[in-house]
Amino acid sequence: MSLGRICNDAKSWKTFVAYRITGIQNSTTPSQWKHCPGEDIPVHYLSRGVTSEQLKKLRNWSHGPLWLSQDPSHWLRQQIRTNLPLPDERTQSLLVGPTANPGRLIVSSCFSSYWSLLRVTVWTLRFVQHAKRRRRSSGELDASELMEARASWIREVQRDCLGPQLQALQDGKRLPGESLIARFNPFLDDGY
Repeated sequence: MSLGRICNDAKSWKTFVAYRITGIQNSTTPSQWKHCPGEDIPVHYLSRGVTSEQLKKLRNWSHGPLWLSQDPSHWLRQQIRTNLPLPDERTQSLLVGPTANPGRLIVSSCFSSYWSLLRVTVWTLRFVQHAKRRRRSSGELDASELMEARASWIREVQRDCLGPQLQALQDGKRLPGESLIARFNPFLDDGY
């Protein structure tokens, strides 16, 4: 929870956050809260790749920031600004644009098997088609959808690995001599 949120009106946040802020504001005052810079928060070491051996040597990890053990009058003082342009969580929304490219929506490395990747891709493509209002599919996945998902991943890998060569072929140009695939005389099939 940021100090900016605690010091602002709780009504501007979504219900969950607003409820927590209201509870904090009812039991404390903003002057009781102090700022702790991110580099002084011990738990952040875990997300910065510090090994367990290095953690043992860090005083900050076992005892907290040095200034925290001093008298509160010596603690860091930061003016809490209540007029910060914090995002209004009530108006934030996720913009999902129609796409036929699941590689931009799905991280393939998060899947343990090829088949689960294909199934999630089909469900994603179904959602995209539904969002575009082109077709509405329901029920079991069929073979044609799995083949479409497979083809979309092949195109994604080609774009990632052979971007300049693919662009040259789409523009009708010859591949550069240093291209590793030039000797195979590649051609585009259905635009890919």
